[in-house]
Amino acid sequence: MTLKLNRARAEISGRRPIMPGRPQRLFPVPEFAGTNSMKIISLAAILFLLGPFGCAKKIQEKKVGIRRNSYTSRFIGYKTSSEVKARPPEVEQYLMETEHLLLSTNKVKVELLSDRDFKQLGDAIDYRIRLLGVAVQLKSMLVYEKPAQALWYLAQGKGKRRGMILLRMELEETGSLTRTTFRYQVDEEVASSVLKGVMESINFPETMAETVELGAAQMQAHFDPGLKAAELLEKGNRGEFYELFYQGNRAAIWIDADRDRVAEFLSRPESWAVWKEKYQVDFGPCLMQGGAGPCPIEFNLAPIRLAGNSFQVVNDYPAYLSAFWIFDTFEFTSRIQLSLKPTLGGTELTLDLALEPAGLNTALPERLKILQANAEIEKILEQILLETKARVEQSP
Repeated sequence: MTLKLNRARAEISGRRPIMPGRPQRLFPVPEFAGTNSMKIISLAAILFLLGPFGCAKKIQEKKVGIRRNSYTSRFIGYKTSSEVKARPPEVEQYLMETEHLLLSTNKVKVELLSDRDFKQLGDAIDYRIRLLGVAVQLKSMLVYEKPAQALWYLAQGKGKRRGMILLRMELEETGSLTRTTFRYQVDEEVASSVLKGVMESINFPETMAETVELGAAQMQAHFDPGLKAAELLEKGNRGEFYELFYQGNRAAIWIDADRDRVAEFLSRPESWAVWKEKYQVDFGPCLMQGGAGPCPIEFNLAPIRLAGNSFQVVNDYPAYLSAFWIFDTFEFTSRIQLSLKPTLGGTELTLDLALEPAGLNTALPERLKILQANAEIEKILEQILLETKARVEQSP
């Protein structure tokens, strides 16, 4: 009876009922201080106290060992061919004149920033592309030439997102004509980032195809006065789209030294001479010592020997460097990037190697050997990171 009476009084007063045999509080306890609220407050206090220790742990992890990151870069490609009324040497000369390579349409405006033509390997030009008000500046370089048979141009963006563009042109004499094949491929991720909001508006793949077809049609009309580029274009695109995937591997290490000390060590030719002797790899002087190239490179690895040329494309050292490796024997390309970033009171050194899919015309057994060799090069780059850290930190 007493218990029921207490409960009734509690309902009227809004207070908790007095339970027999249980210690009672002298004052009513606010609702927020209930059991669940106390648990939340206690948990928040623990997280607050442990937060700095968690951050310290993450910072310590960043300072120890190599951090690796693998990625895949998808390229949008377009391939088209045309018959040109000229001999291969004449077509090649035409394709080395910049005014014929940089084309504008009703969607794309191209501005040439360099007053020169391509004459030899390593020659480069700067140009700007405008798409619906978005401007992208690039540097294009002649990186491969097989006289009267093939030309390759590689371009890289000069902004924060440094994507790649590769234009391959193959020439084949067929009687009195030259069959010219264009392969044009663009880094999709960077194009999407730089041209955010524009890609869909202009249908980027179609715009790319229209530009390549315009170049092919104008070339045909140039050598055959009986043809008109506009009439050729009215027939529609003659080529086909394809996709290509570059496999990239990025490795970074933290060094307990300021960026200038790390940069000075890496800029010494003797540092790379040690690695050349130790690992039987020659990265060439273009990466660190400057100069457009070509600089001969050579990798004597167990699976296969790779030899080719290196071309420095972007030199913002000590912040960033990039170079293209062209292995003409197997007809494939790679890009190596080096960056130095002040962080956590020291410097983060990053080496990034991206490999094209082992050549368009490379036989399968050789492709497998090239992939094995690429894995070996990645291991060597990681050793270079570790040895750079050790030698710089141990130096006075």
